[in-house]
Amino acid sequence: MEFVVHDLANALQSGGHDVTVFAPARRDGAEETPHDYTLIRFGWTFRGAYRMGLNKWPLRRAFARSNAERPFDVINSHSAYLATSYAHSLGDRFNLPVLVTCHGADIQREAKVGYGLRLNPKNDRIIRTNLDKASAVVSISPSTYAELDQLLLPEKIVSIPMGIWPPDNSSHGAPWLRRRVATASDDVVVVSVGRNDFRKSFDLGVQAFAVALKTAPSLRYVHIGRDGARLESTASEQGVADRFHAIGEMPRSAVIDAYHEADIFFSPAAVESFGIVTFEAMAAGVPVVVTDGPGNRDAIDSGVEGYVVSVGDTQAMASALARLALNPAQRAKLGRNAKLKSEPYTWPEIAQRYADVMSRL
Repeated sequence: MEFVVHDLANALQSGGHDVTVFAPARRDGAEETPHDYTLIRFGWTFRGAYRMGLNKWPLRRAFARSNAERPFDVINSHSAYLATSYAHSLGDRFNLPVLVTCHGADIQREAKVGYGLRLNPKNDRIIRTNLDKASAVVSISPSTYAELDQLLLPEKIVSIPMGIWPPDNSSHGAPWLRRRVATASDDVVVVSVGRNDFRKSFDLGVQAFAVALKTAPSLRYVHIGRDGARLESTASEQGVADRFHAIGEMPRSAVIDAYHEADIFFSPAAVESFGIVTFEAMAAGVPVVVTDGPGNRDAIDSGVEGYVVSVGDTQAMASALARLALNPAQRAKLGRNAKLKSEPYTWPEIAQRYADVMSRL
């Protein structure tokens, strides 16, 4: 979500709009990601300050100063939960419309995996109130729309997906992935990207890879993302430690480069809100294997850009991986289709759709 705010703000700024991002003060002291928009940090950094609403007052002061210099036209909050509670306090005070972008965890509910803020009745009441007060609400995928459709009138919902930067705008650089995992020239590299979180089900991905390897021994599996090293024990248990590689977190540019070296992109997730990494891989011309969980199933048409398999079905995942591994011509065809499918999802186009909604508000 944080990078979506960053990318959308950059794209709007590049499109000629004047964008200010208000974000809570950082506790880690890290350098800011380079950006073209104005960034204002606000509030206290002690734990609980934001959640308890204490930072509404520092935000209001910071917002008032900026608004006095150049009045704002619209507020876009990301997440219908606390961020929108903060946004409404500003909208009420300064008489501004609030456009809410829902990102998944604030709207979706998957009780089987304990996913979704609305599983908590108190959170559900806050989110419903925030949505009711909103001037308009952005749905990022059919899965999030299905939830919003139960809460709001259709005319209040605007469907705008997340975006990716066009390949020409990415820093596609020197190959590093195959050299790092020491693959042979004929190895088929499967890549997954994302934090090793229970919703992502990467442990099942490793299990599926182990099954696929029996049919397609040229496969290698690379995980890029935080806490990936915890998957190494699963790989050892499955007897595939020598062909599984947990790379860890990488700069965004390096991840883009990795897509261009991958043969297959794999998302075994139980639930996604949109699946930006899937579209980034598709933009690099990589066929994908994803589950039919929310968000994931919205990304592709099975058999056209890749394969959609059942959530938790490691046998089906393995079968899809092996099928692609053993058929280079099919990988190439599906990869071309995937690249075409990704083209309407570029940030400049997505930002223009946001700008149209904001102008209407």
